Amino acid sequence: MPKKSECTPEQWERYLAYSRAYYDRTREIRIEKQKLYNKTPKARARRLAYDMKPERVAKRKVYQQSDEYRQYKKDEWVKIKANPERHERVKAKMRKWRTGFTPELFNALLEVQNGCCAICHRRFSETSAPRADHCHDTKSPRGLLCHHCNIIEGMVKSMDLTTLEFADRLHAYLDNPPSRKIKRVS
Repeated sequence: MPKKSECTPEQWERYLAYSRAYYDRTREIRIEKQKLYNKTPKARARRLAYDMKPERVAKRKVYQQSDEYRQYKKDEWVKIKANPERHERVKAKMRKWRTGFTPELFNALLEVQNGCCAICHRRFSETSAPRADHCHDTKSPRGLLCHHCNIIEGMVKSMDLTTLEFADRLHAYLDNPPSRKIKRVS
């Protein structure tokens, strides 16, 4: 690499032009290498450790409570809603990332379930959109549920009860609620 002081202005300009052209030509290669590196466990661990530093967490919290952040989120939402195709693409990408449901699997299940919830058999509509239910342990897709059934299924799992134990307890509770045991004073 020549030093600027050792070159004439024309030589220096040619060198800068060559450097810029080389940088532009190799840009895509560098980006691909960086993407591959970012997916490695080492890079993920470093990024997570950096993001979890107390000062970084505090800075994020302050920013998320600012008016600037709220306005940014509103603008993003308007942008997403203004382009329905993009909105569907983003939704499908997030669903795939979170639950393992591809758009093809989602549509196939919707057809197999006749547009109904797999548990309560109520029809999905604009107000009750289908939720992609998946196993959190294996990350494997299970089926499409309505919002209420998906919440109930998750809550039962978090109580460390089997579905039959929960059903028995619910049945016993509804048949004989604790309020019946209290003597009423009038």
